[in-house]
Amino acid sequence: MLKIVDFGLSTLASTADDLEKPVGTLKYFAPELITHKPYNREVDMWCVGVVAYMIMVAQFPFEARNQEDLLDNISQARYNTLSDNWRAVPDLARDFIRKLLVVDPEKRMTAEQACNHPWLSTKSTAEGRKSPKPSSNEIGRKDSKDIKKPKPMASRKPTGDL
Repeated sequence: MLKIVDFGLSTLASTADDLEKPVGTLKYFAPELITHKPYNREVDMWCVGVVAYMIMVAQFPFEARNQEDLLDNISQARYNTLSDNWRAVPDLARDFIRKLLVVDPEKRMTAEQACNHPWLSTKSTAEGRKSPKPSSNEIGRKDSKDIKKPKPMASRKPTGDL
């Protein structure tokens, strides 16, 4: 069973409304919230990508040693693709997440596109296991030497902010 909670900050907004004040949990913030740009429903699709990653990989996508590094990794959509858990995620699920964790909200997958994505509509078939082209924002790239990696788990103190 999956329970999604924490709708205390939710509100109804018309399609034309742009919001300006960032609210919510930092680990779910879309890049446009971090850069203090007006935002709209595309931030929700970013959150869908974060939640999908968490469900499939069992950890937050954006790792960091501190808040500054976290903001930097989110604002550039540098998420962890090196873990064994990520490599075990089905190709279509990875494609779904890649199309949601996109810095430019105009290029991010819409709700309608997400509902029609093959991962949500394909049964387990050989076709469903084909690898889509990797995204340039993934940490697993060989040329991504500037990524700020977190401390090992053993040296972390519990924060209690899940």
